[in-house]
Amino acid sequence: MSDMLKFGMRITIFSWVIACLLISCGSNQSKEAQKDKQEDFEIFWQKFQYDKDFQKSRVKFPLLSKYYGVDDEYHEETTKKSEWEYRDFNIEGLIKTLNKESPTRTIMALMIEDTGVYVEYIFELRNKKWFLIETVDQST
Repeated sequence: MSDMLKFGMRITIFSWVIACLLISCGSNQSKEAQKDKQEDFEIFWQKFQYDKDFQKSRVKFPLLSKYYGVDDEYHEETTKKSEWEYRDFNIEGLIKTLNKESPTRTIMALMIEDTGVYVEYIFELRNKKWFLIETVDQST
């Protein structure tokens, strides 16, 4: 093999190695940028309402639940992780209203028209991820 051909092969191999290193560094930077990025609530909500395992992983237990009793008083109870049941948010006639109270606190109010059902799900941003921290059932 001629010296020119060997030199050309070395340049080609060297170029491939450099290209691979640059691509690898770029993908690591984008992964780190995603890691530092705050989770978007809309994307979180889509996954929270459809994915049973994801939903359970994004509830802060024990979950505080407030509800209006027949005695016209608010009552509180907590739900342990072992007691959690998947919440289906895809009910016909369910009206969803999003209220972003602050950059780190969002309330998803759910109601069913003409039924008296009205429940607020309170979410908080913690370590750049959204979590359900409380429910308030104001149904009548």
